[in-house]
Amino acid sequence: MRFYYLTLTLLLAFKLSAQTSDAIELNLDQKALIQSQGATGISSIIEESGMSFTSSRDLEDFISEVISAQLSGSSSIDDIAKLTTETLPVVLNADILENIDSNLALEAFAAGISKGIIIASNDSNIDIAQAIETSSFSAIVAAVELITASNATEIEISQAIEAASSGSTAGAIEASVDAGVDATDSVEAASAGSAAGAIYVSSLPNKFATSEESIINPTLAVEASSSGSAEGAVEASILGSIDVADSVEAASSGSAAGAIEASMNIGIDTADSVEAASSGSSQGVVESISGNGANSRLVIVSDDFDVAVAVQAASAGSAQGAVEASVSTDIDVDVAVQAASAGSTVGAIETAIDLGV
Repeated sequence: MRFYYLTLTLLLAFKLSAQTSDAIELNLDQKALIQSQGATGISSIIEESGMSFTSSRDLEDFISEVISAQLSGSSSIDDIAKLTTETLPVVLNADILENIDSNLALEAFAAGISKGIIIASNDSNIDIAQAIETSSFSAIVAAVELITASNATEIEISQAIEAASSGSTAGAIEASVDAGVDATDSVEAASAGSAAGAIYVSSLPNKFATSEESIINPTLAVEASSSGSAEGAVEASILGSIDVADSVEAASSGSAAGAIEASMNIGIDTADSVEAASSGSSQGVVESISGNGANSRLVIVSDDFDVAVAVQAASAGSAQGAVEASVSTDIDVDVAVQAASAGSTVGAIETAIDLGV
């Protein structure tokens, strides 16, 4: 049986690698292999064919197909988390990423996950928002653990978090636009999952450090995730011709809520986390609209969009997320809202000054 799978995998993978980035599509046998073996099957397809990804679009399309294949066989949230966690180190391998920047690859991976979930939802009984929140969380954790093993600095880790968060949110918007469905819930879920993942990894010990230090400061981590989510929301909304303010508000709300809930779970100050999340949301908005976004997967020209309107939406979303999460976690609503407001203001002003806009 093992020989059969290896032979089948080799033949099918060769066919897949020969397709263009616009035509990557798994057939029924390949989907069955992924459903039965998960990341092991994916690894076999890649390794035995000598497959490599020549563009971030190749990687994104492949991951979207992989997730759709998995969900056509199982809509378990645990399975989504497991596949996300185990697949990321398989595909983010320098041997198969031909001249693709690592952060761009992270964006593409996270975008592909969000897209695959929404595409698969047409044929499966899946809670889209829960699935996207779970996958976004898992992508952040897997990405940080992977690059930490390479002795990444705190700044490099924050850049990776920002990239993955941007991809998750943007991918959710792009797939929603393609499917003709409202993107708001998916955007909020992606942002919440990314923020929660960023807070969570900050609580983990750095296994590769000589001293007992954490992987990254929690406020830096959640600021990066929120900035990435807001940037992804702006860029994908402009390119998809949907309301930017609605997407930004949803992303900011999700980031603030995810930050509060995750902070409660690991026992750190919620006000500091929501302030950092709100600041990051404003930063991401200003940077992306001014053409200074950190992530390169999506490129926009947005001279005709009012930065003030988007910042206002980010502030409103942060406050909304702070209120909702405070109520659900039974913490002081006023403190959370004040922290959200302060963070939004500081993030917008500091970024505008830095960029001269």
